Amino acid sequence: MNAQRESHLERERELHKRLVANYEIRYRDAFSQVFQKEWNRALLAMNHTKAERVLDLGCGTGVLLADLTQKYRFVVGSDVSREMMQVARKLGTPLIESDGSALPFRGGLFDLVICRGVLHHVRDRQAMLAEIHRVLRQGGELILSEPSNDWWLVRTMRSLMYRFSDKFDEEDEGFLSDQLRELIEATGFREIRMERFGYSAYVLAGFSDQLPVLRYLPGNVAVARLLIKLDRLWARAPLFSRMGLQVLASGRRLA
Repeated sequence: MNAQRESHLERERELHKRLVANYEIRYRDAFSQVFQKEWNRALLAMNHTKAERVLDLGCGTGVLLADLTQKYRFVVGSDVSREMMQVARKLGTPLIESDGSALPFRGGLFDLVICRGVLHHVRDRQAMLAEIHRVLRQGGELILSEPSNDWWLVRTMRSLMYRFSDKFDEEDEGFLSDQLRELIEATGFREIRMERFGYSAYVLAGFSDQLPVLRYLPGNVAVARLLIKLDRLWARAPLFSRMGLQVLASGRRLA
């Protein structure tokens, strides 16, 4: 591993060590749990292949793992952060500490690999996608959720936030949809599909550790559900869909 990549990896480990407490606050609020379930639902709706063996790559504290274990027969979580996985272990899912650019699995083991908000933390993205391609069986599928920079206002605000907030690494960045598609295709994935996700509910219900507005509002769970319904409408409206704060992408390994 080259020195720059190792340095970046160590910074990410330290960053996520600090964020464990934030994540526990974020996922504790009932209204946030409702939104996280919606995010997971949208991700899993991208799956169009028969899957039994699933890898949650970058599983963190396990926000996606519980939903995966309810749906699929064999699920493994993997992350570079030992502290994050210590929280996830209470779910009882097999966990392996590993760098996504060098996965400790044999080729063709998994039917599905899901990464929720992982790739933008990775320096050598091509290497990680190549590893995902390797551990997927022929016909297996990759699903990603990544920060979207398609709307100029979001792109500007995100750039400032990543640069000045201690909740991010200075090299973290979002993606233009076309940029993410090209990156996935360059690794050998085909049948790529993309959808936008994350509008008002994402901002107001998704990050209560940073923006706890709903925590002090009576009926906040009902409000979160209403915002989710509005977001689904916005995602289908040509005028608003480009404003989505996340882009969901899937690709299939055909060979």
